[in-house]
Amino acid sequence: MKGISPINYELEFEPDFKKFTFRGREKISIKIPRPVNKIHFMLQNLR
Repeated sequence: MKGISPINYELEFEPDFKKFTFRGREKISIKIPRPVNKIHFMLQNLR
């Protein structure tokens, strides 16, 4: 996706110290200089 770039990230994490896991949310603001049909996000290793 040439030309698409992130402008800002908002991250929230909620750790569970008993289970050694966490829950989280992410909000990404992006700049898209021209119309596109698809945007692909790389989400490796997330469950």
